[in-house]
Amino acid sequence: MSSVRVSSVVILVLLFLLALPAGAHADEVRYSLGTVQEDRELRVVPGGTVTTTVAFYNIDGNVPTMVDVSVVEAPDDWLVMVERPGATGDDSGVVSLIVEPSAPQTVAPVCPGQESESVWLVPRGFVCVDVVRVRIELPAAAGGGTQGTVRIIAVARWQTEVGVAPFPQEREFVFDVREAGSSDAAESYVDVAPKPDGRAPLLLAGGICAGGLVLLRRLLAKSGVLA
Repeated sequence: MSSVRVSSVVILVLLFLLALPAGAHADEVRYSLGTVQEDRELRVVPGGTVTTTVAFYNIDGNVPTMVDVSVVEAPDDWLVMVERPGATGDDSGVVSLIVEPSAPQTVAPVCPGQESESVWLVPRGFVCVDVVRVRIELPAAAGGGTQGTVRIIAVARWQTEVGVAPFPQEREFVFDVREAGSSDAAESYVDVAPKPDGRAPLLLAGGICAGGLVLLRRLLAKSGVLA
């Protein structure tokens, strides 16, 4: 085969590869994290406990998302913990989980274990979310209209073939907590975790989504992060 013919074949192959849609390229990596915050305002009686949840899903990415969840702000005399359902948090006060890529379903899926629940994401469909419970206990001496702010931070990272992706992302969850009156006492003990019946979450915090790895590297290079 002449060199001219070989060159023509190579050019045709390159043109074919360039004509493929972006999703067809094998080196495309999509990073994604979606979150659900069920409550922003909570009520609890002095000496009582209230539990709410934050949850995580990954339906637009193809890379597992590593998430560390921790309490970064709370009144000094309150006990605030983050924990996985069916387990207690470690001494560090950090809950670590890996959110695997998944796809929305038209019917509620059966989610594995106690640590995931099925919820309805409008307009995408049903998805299994990884649940983290937030437990807040007020001291018995609290009173006189006690109120405070609890802030939870989730730090997301992505593992690639060459190491951890260079752009960790943070998601913040803020809860306004106040003392409940006697008529609200029962509410302090209600478990408000997302239920497997697929009811819509009250508050979606949206998703963190980065494009393909090639585009990411170009953007980082332009910003001076990459040499």
